[in-house]
Amino acid sequence: MKNIPFARISDTSMGKLLLPTRIALLLLLPLSVLAQKGQYPQDAFRSPLDITLTLSGTFCEVRGNHFHSGVDFRTKERTGLDVYAVANGYVSRIKELPYGFGKAVYIDHPNGYTSVYAHIQEFSPRLEKYVEKRQYEQETFSIDLRPGKGGLPVRQGEVIAKSGNSGSSSGPHLHFEIRDKESQEPINPLYFGFDVRDDQSPVIWNAMVYNPGKGKFSSEPHELGLKRRKAGEYFIAGNPVEVNSRRIGFGVRTFDKSYGSGHYNGTYFLQLTVDGDTLYRFKGDRFAFYQTRYANAHIDYATKRKRGLTYQQLFLEPNDGFPAYSAPKNRGIVHLDDNEVHDVTISAMDQHGNRAELSFEVQYNGNKDLFSNEKVWYDQMIVPGRSATFAYDGINIQIPKGSVYDSVNLDYQRRASASYLYSPIHKIHNKTTPLHKHLTLQIQPNELPDVSRSKAVIVYRPEEGSSWRSKGGEWHNNYLQTKTRAFGQYAVKIDTIPPKVRPVNFRPYQTISSKRKLKVKIDDHLAGIDSYRAEVDGNWLLMAYDAKNDLLTYTMDEHFPEGEHKFKLIVKDQVGNETIFKTKLTK
Repeated sequence: MKNIPFARISDTSMGKLLLPTRIALLLLLPLSVLAQKGQYPQDAFRSPLDITLTLSGTFCEVRGNHFHSGVDFRTKERTGLDVYAVANGYVSRIKELPYGFGKAVYIDHPNGYTSVYAHIQEFSPRLEKYVEKRQYEQETFSIDLRPGKGGLPVRQGEVIAKSGNSGSSSGPHLHFEIRDKESQEPINPLYFGFDVRDDQSPVIWNAMVYNPGKGKFSSEPHELGLKRRKAGEYFIAGNPVEVNSRRIGFGVRTFDKSYGSGHYNGTYFLQLTVDGDTLYRFKGDRFAFYQTRYANAHIDYATKRKRGLTYQQLFLEPNDGFPAYSAPKNRGIVHLDDNEVHDVTISAMDQHGNRAELSFEVQYNGNKDLFSNEKVWYDQMIVPGRSATFAYDGINIQIPKGSVYDSVNLDYQRRASASYLYSPIHKIHNKTTPLHKHLTLQIQPNELPDVSRSKAVIVYRPEEGSSWRSKGGEWHNNYLQTKTRAFGQYAVKIDTIPPKVRPVNFRPYQTISSKRKLKVKIDDHLAGIDSYRAEVDGNWLLMAYDAKNDLLTYTMDEHFPEGEHKFKLIVKDQVGNETIFKTKLTK
């Protein structure tokens, strides 16, 4: 006999029996969080900021094609806040890159953990001097240094940096991580006693029902259209949900809100129970970086790509190897082996025990037309457990084992070329299917002049009408070869246009005595920026590269003394096109 939903338990003998069970199930949720925190030191680390800690990003939330490896602390929507070492230790790694973390500091601590501080604006003077010295020695802006134990010791509470917006950051904040020092696996930082206030329940915006694993058949998921009873309690209009499949899965669109922040963050804990039986549980504890791309299996990737909505699937794809799931039953798939009504509860919870619940009923009804079984025509079946090779006139594809999360009915179409392309357009499946590993793609160009071979690149676009982007390429006999982790449309194009170089805050032959910085915009038509070199009187000059803004910046120092100087900037793209900007500047 099925359980009676918690929200509708009546004063019957059955209700009295089930009520304690349901209450016990709910009470166990925050206890699991407390037990997890008990495994880690609660008073070893101080705050990395001297302001009230509020979140703009949570650990293990889905970001693009990966899980977030830390938490993002808000910095009052500005840069330049002091960033403090959370404990004694030494700087084990310090790097500066035009993308990713941008400027970042890694500190190893004696208790077996590493703290990470990323997207910072500037290092402390001591660290800045250490990095800059090696940038000039190696004549490179992009640098990743490992000082070694004892090289750069720090004390708890020492200012190590100023908060910023460097690298691939989309706004001022501090990205902060705690890692296991030996494995470098990130661990949920909120397990370590940081005082982050949160009194708001997660929000469940909607739910989805799926018909998973249909093989040669296609069946679109169905949104359930939930309603809110009160804060933290949701239900489905038109209960029970009737489905015409014996095997179904659920997904939920949920976000967490925290105190003092308008951001919608990822949810720490998700659980699916059917008739009181837990089929699925997700909890953001820790993971290894090689596992982070499993984010594409965790979400409803197709809905994300088509509609921009993030639904987290409450069932596992066959090739989902992420470690956040605790013993899922039937991979979270719900088996409706009878025609009875079954109770479903979806729970979302943050790390402070604030939770939201969606409760509804589901029932099999073969007369419903919720899921349609449309035959899918395909060229080759790709399965997670085997590698595969696909070859056609002018194209070869090698797909490694473990590249897909579930069986894929690979669809290939060869389309007519365009006047600016040097191959047919090869449509390889569709943008709504994710790839976990890089496939190797070879395309044979048509009538490509020999003089253009060095300028040829494989280009990609997700669908008709979108812009082509370079995927690079190397020659293997008469084929241009690249690696890619995206299905879509591919072709060959040549790039003979050199990068653009444009001074922003100065003019050629200008007197720049009042300038604190020199700024130059650089951009490339197709292949992408490969390298740049700035010189003053023939000597290398450090210009920081902000890739997201296509901006080079030099901050005035002793390397640009008073007097008239020859300034030169050389910018090359990925296929060797080069632009040289020269001028004289007087300081």
